[in-house]
Amino acid sequence: MKNKVFFFIALCISLTSFAQQARMFPYYLPLTGTSKPPEIEEYFGSNAPTLAQRYTEDGLALTFDEDEHAFTGFALSNLSFTSNYGIEVEFKYAMIDGKKYNGNYGDGLSMFLYDSDKPFQIGGQGASLGYVYRNSSTNADIPGLNGAYLGVGLDLYGDFKTRSTGSGEKKEGIAGGTFSNRGYSHITIRGGSHGTNRYKGYPVLYSTATRGSWEGNARLDYDTGEYELRDSNLNKSFDLRTGYDREGEIIYHTVKVMILPNPSNTGSYIFMVVKHPDGVSDILYRYYYSHAFKTKDQDNVLYNFQTSMPANFKVGFAAGTGGATQTHLVKDVVIRLPYSPITYPNDVIFCIGDGDNKDRNVSIDPYRYTYFYRGEMSFPIGGNSADNIDFDSFRFEDEEGYPLNASTPYKHTVPGVGIWEYQRGSRKVKFTATTNNLSQGEYSIYYSAKGHNKPNMGPFGDEVYRSQPTKLTVIMKECERLVNPLIPVRIEVEEESGEFEHSWS
Repeated sequence: MKNKVFFFIALCISLTSFAQQARMFPYYLPLTGTSKPPEIEEYFGSNAPTLAQRYTEDGLALTFDEDEHAFTGFALSNLSFTSNYGIEVEFKYAMIDGKKYNGNYGDGLSMFLYDSDKPFQIGGQGASLGYVYRNSSTNADIPGLNGAYLGVGLDLYGDFKTRSTGSGEKKEGIAGGTFSNRGYSHITIRGGSHGTNRYKGYPVLYSTATRGSWEGNARLDYDTGEYELRDSNLNKSFDLRTGYDREGEIIYHTVKVMILPNPSNTGSYIFMVVKHPDGVSDILYRYYYSHAFKTKDQDNVLYNFQTSMPANFKVGFAAGTGGATQTHLVKDVVIRLPYSPITYPNDVIFCIGDGDNKDRNVSIDPYRYTYFYRGEMSFPIGGNSADNIDFDSFRFEDEEGYPLNASTPYKHTVPGVGIWEYQRGSRKVKFTATTNNLSQGEYSIYYSAKGHNKPNMGPFGDEVYRSQPTKLTVIMKECERLVNPLIPVRIEVEEESGEFEHSWS
């Protein structure tokens, strides 16, 4: 995304120091280099790709198409974020090549959130996708992901959602005969471990078939522990497998997941979309993840599940193959705060005229095309009025988000060029040239603001919610006297910018 600056730094800094720091969010990790990124911690299971097979310009390959029963995963070890504000996780993935088993490719990949205080210890291989445990009566038991809170499975083979009762693999889930089983593309969301027990829990909360089944989705009934099967109006032609386009280029799908805590911390709200580049998508809109409910264990025995949201999260990924194989690629991981302010660069013309521009000035409205939020995280209200923006929080910054003048945040002088001033009354930025012969060209500065730090305004007045450094530009040019020097030239609005944020409001 142009005009965005991403910072590869850990987010463990206390909020009291945010005023002295550049932005913590968004965090961006491309995963398109040809060597191991230092920001990740990895787990290598059987037949996991390494070196040039793993670290590619197309993304990090979790499995390679020729390898059966492959299993591997990684976590963003440098990134720990507080759960107070919730989180948005976005990434691109591809499932390509490979061979079928029982008529389908497999298995799939998972994205998960876990307690950052716990060491990265991945869950079971195969249908567990590195998230769920695998209990066994014949082999060694394998615990689930350490500190697990939430797991999202992009499951091409269809087994991540099921309750397994075989001697070699037992896990909780949906009974295989009651919901579309193998051979279908599924999105499945699982909860965390039952307390600290890594051999129990990880219940299926919700699962949807994305193609080929009249059974649209299955949702856990928190009161009975049974699954409600519902028809769905989702586009059933949507396949999680991506493949190649007509030019032979890899197709990537974009996954976006947002988690918001409820005020009482007894659960969280989950929003999710998986989007094909042509615009076709499969969406889970606003699912409530309770921290206490009834569900059934691996032996179909009803019990009272309990979990809690950790104080701090980390993000991880895993993928596996079985008899069915494919290459699983992940790239362009972005971590954001939910409902962060949306701002756009703003340009304005300053007409030089006959060359004498002494004492002339031009103004820009920095808030004209902005979008700030207020209220509860679960139901925020967006806008750019005084209800949403603390206009006194304005400050001039450099491109990386550091204040230009700590003592005078509303004024900045560029020697030999001009004076930038934020006028609190009009809420506009005035630029005044300080030389008679300022050259033609562009002269820029950055600014930021945030919401109100008042009761009932939610967290949007906290410094962590300060907007990204946003560019204001004065374009000095020769033009006719009749041209109004206050006419804006352009507002650089990216086509997809803000799409994820607005889609949940």
